[in-house]
Amino acid sequence: MRSQRPEPGAAERQQLDTQTNRWGDEVLARSKADMPAPKDLPGKGEYAVQQVHHDYLVCRLVSGGVAYGSSVNVAKDPALRRSLLHDRQIDFLRYVYTGVQARTVEKMVVQGFGYIVEETKNQIIIPKYLTPADEQVLPTGGLAFPGSIITAEPSLTLVQDDGGGPLYCQLLEITQRAYANDEEAT
Repeated sequence: MRSQRPEPGAAERQQLDTQTNRWGDEVLARSKADMPAPKDLPGKGEYAVQQVHHDYLVCRLVSGGVAYGSSVNVAKDPALRRSLLHDRQIDFLRYVYTGVQARTVEKMVVQGFGYIVEETKNQIIIPKYLTPADEQVLPTGGLAFPGSIITAEPSLTLVQDDGGGPLYCQLLEITQRAYANDEEAT
């Protein structure tokens, strides 16, 4: 009987799905009591980015160009999160995240009994997330720079903190951002 060869990348995709599901299930079982109640979630609105992390942003509500109130954690769009693809090969592409807004994509080809890198592209998130620490590069017309303004809506989302642990975010960013090849973004 002839065995059927799996689609390229299928094993990696299955491993990714299994890890994500298993990790999520374990976290939900351990930390359900820590989960904020839906009625306590902030509303949809504009938020100023204060800090950028691999899977989430720390933001404050914005009104009239001024950031105010307590900081809230906002989950990045899933396509921008490090935890889903870092150091994994899927369909002959390997993703290595080199910073909170940068990654390298390696196109792999089969050679002999393994893979070799055929092409490497550096990618960055566009538009770039800016924080108040980036104020020196932008003229702000006398106002304190609050950080990049994003739009976020209520969504209790489980992500990883920078140490790999679970973190609940109360909002999900809905501003359209994407990774682009570094040379195309300039």
